[in-house]
Amino acid sequence: MLAEQAQSWPETNRRVLVVDDDRYFAESLSTLLKLEGYDIGIAHSALRARQIIEAFEAQVAILDFRLGSTVGVDLIRPLTERRPGLVCILLTAYEDVDTVVRALRCGAYDYIRKPVREEELFATLDRCFEKRRLVAAKEAAEEALREAKKMEAVAQIAGGVAHHFNNTLAAIHAGVELLLDDRLADSDRAAYAGNLLKAVMRAANINQNLLGFARRQALRPTEFDLNEFLTQLTIDLKAELGGSITVTLAVAAGLGSARLDRDQLGTAIRHLASNARDAMLQGGRLTIEADQAELAKDNPALADDMPPGRYVAIAVSDTGAGIPPDIKDRVFQPFFTSRGRAEAAGLGLSMVYGFVKQSGGDVSIESAVGKGTIVRLLLPQRLDD
Repeated sequence: MLAEQAQSWPETNRRVLVVDDDRYFAESLSTLLKLEGYDIGIAHSALRARQIIEAFEAQVAILDFRLGSTVGVDLIRPLTERRPGLVCILLTAYEDVDTVVRALRCGAYDYIRKPVREEELFATLDRCFEKRRLVAAKEAAEEALREAKKMEAVAQIAGGVAHHFNNTLAAIHAGVELLLDDRLADSDRAAYAGNLLKAVMRAANINQNLLGFARRQALRPTEFDLNEFLTQLTIDLKAELGGSITVTLAVAAGLGSARLDRDQLGTAIRHLASNARDAMLQGGRLTIEADQAELAKDNPALADDMPPGRYVAIAVSDTGAGIPPDIKDRVFQPFFTSRGRAEAAGLGLSMVYGFVKQSGGDVSIESAVGKGTIVRLLLPQRLDD
């Protein structure tokens, strides 16, 4: 759509809104513009300009500096809010530097001096429409890039799902054929049946992690003590990660309890710990930190879909290899790996992302090559059923 717009602004489709409280001047200017093929709308007040800007669909607005008790520069913001992409020109008899600077700071693209000279008027309008064309072309290119990235992510997920389920189905198929073989000894039949069950469980686990990423899993929030929960989890991780990795816990005083999906939170932290272990092949330090955060409406830590309130902030950091900057923004995509191959390990961070987002929180990542990685989880302290 944007690509079409970038190519569909011929001379006959140039729409200009003239805003001037001098009716005679506004009509004269409009007549001049119409003779040159412009589609013209007229407003004799700031109120009228705000009323018609959306319906008229102007691409450029020519605003008189003096509009009764108001000034044209004060009209720029409300007009551009109603009509994004609108290019504003200030019409002024004042050529002093302060007037021009004020106009440009308020969002005017250019200005025209009174009395109006035709050559200056049309040259300025040409620049305005060229600006719109370039902006539309840039937006079209950005939209195409976003779509390409989306399709790449979809292809990556589809490829990863196909890869893992094909492997699982192959294992199940081979196992069933063996079980159906009359020559198979009864003592071996139970072992093959157990392998089949493991293959089915692997498939179910992949499916559960994908549901987590898509925020479609069933969350079961319960009340639990965060300090106690994280202390036990740290003890378990020390045993799971091995002696070459030191695991430490730092919990702020008065952390208190939370109402979250305890099992999903534990799984998420375990995924982060597993990734950290893979990044510290020669050993290192894993640190889990937890604190409370009371976030007001204007707090920059709040994402657009997060309400203000009390949150639990959990940071999982390691001293591992770090993540290259060019792939950091992609690590939460399912099946993404730095080698470009679909692997089961590629589901861990996507599950973490989905769980946190479905819980109404946010997740961020900081990393530097050779210095380690910090993953920060921000979760509402109370999650309703």
